[in-house]
Amino acid sequence: MTARVPAQVLRSTDHVLASLPFLLGFQPHSSAVLMWVREGTLILTQRIDIPQIPIGSNDSSTLDEWAIGVIKSASHADSHEVLIAIFPPVLTKDLGPGLATTQDCDRSACRDLVAALSRALVAAAKYPFAAWLVVEDDFWKFDFATSNFSHTRQTVDPQVISEVHDDFLSAGWRHLTNRQEVVNEFDADAGEQQLMLGVITEQAKDVETGERQARRDESISSMVDSLNTSSTDHLAQAQIITGLMDVQLRDCVLWQLTNHDRLASCAHTLRLALRAAPSGYRAPLATVTALAFWLQGDGVRAGAALAQASLDNAHYGLAHLVDIALTNGVAPKMWSESMGKVPYEACRTGVASYLQ
Repeated sequence: MTARVPAQVLRSTDHVLASLPFLLGFQPHSSAVLMWVREGTLILTQRIDIPQIPIGSNDSSTLDEWAIGVIKSASHADSHEVLIAIFPPVLTKDLGPGLATTQDCDRSACRDLVAALSRALVAAAKYPFAAWLVVEDDFWKFDFATSNFSHTRQTVDPQVISEVHDDFLSAGWRHLTNRQEVVNEFDADAGEQQLMLGVITEQAKDVETGERQARRDESISSMVDSLNTSSTDHLAQAQIITGLMDVQLRDCVLWQLTNHDRLASCAHTLRLALRAAPSGYRAPLATVTALAFWLQGDGVRAGAALAQASLDNAHYGLAHLVDIALTNGVAPKMWSESMGKVPYEACRTGVASYLQ
C-alpha cells in the first residue's frame, strides 16, 4: 500500500527500483511487485509471492489463473498504468575451490511471469507500462514486443540509490532486510506480557464495574492523550490494551485516528502496546494497530499486525473486515470517507443506541 511518498519515486527506472524496498517496508525476494500509477502518481504498491507452480512449462493456464487473481485483487486501485518488477529466487553457483561464487536466476520463468501478468492486465483494460527483472542492484528491461528480457544487464545508479535513501529517511520511511523482520516487530514479548498482566490486574481493582460507563469519556480522552504523546508508560499501555476491549471505546479511538495529524507516532505507540498485550487482549489492539498503519499507507505492517489479531481471536469481526480491505487493495481513503459519515456520538454511545 502506498501513500505520501517522496515525489521523485517515478522520475526514472533507477528511482523506481531504488524506492521499492521503502515502499514495501523490506527488501523483496522471490516476489512480483506491481506499482499502480495514475497520471504520474503512485496509487498502490502490490507485492505477491512468486507462485509455486511449474512456470516455464507448456501449461500456462495455471499461471494465467494466478495472474488474473493478482490483478483482480487490486481492482479497486484507481489506476490504468502498471509497472512490474520481478525479484526472482536467486540461484547460487559455486565455481569451485578458490573461485568466486556467482548468482543467477531462471530468466525464462521470470519472462513467463511478466507475460502472464501483462495478459491479465490487458484483459482488465489496464496498461503494462514497463517491466524489469531485478537481481540485487542489477536489472534487465522487458520488451513487450518480443515478450523477452533484454540481454543487456544494467545497474541502478549508486548515486540515485543514495539520494532515494536520504529522501525516504528524511520523510520518515525505512525498510528492513526481509518480510520476516517486519513480522517480528509485532510479535509478543513474553517478558512484557507477564509484566503487563500484573499491571492490568491491579488496574482492574481500582475501577468498580458500575463506574466503567460513567468514566467512558474520561477513558477515551486519556487513551487518545497517550497516543498523542507516544507514551510507553506501562499504566498508559495497560489503559490502551484494556480500553480497546470495549467496542465503544475502540470505535471512538478509531474515529479520532482517522484524521489524526500524527498517525505515524500513534501507530508506533500502538505497536509497542501490542508487543506487551497478554493473550486474550490482543485482537482488538492488533486490529486498531493494523488500521493505524493502513491509514498511513503501510499495508505491509498493517498485514503483520492483523495476523496477530487472527492468532489471538480468529473470529474477531473488525479484523475480518480490515483483512478483506487489505486483500482487495482498497484505498485507505475509503475507510476515512466511511468513518467521516459516522457521527462521533454514534461511536461514543454505540450505534444501536444512536439509531433509537
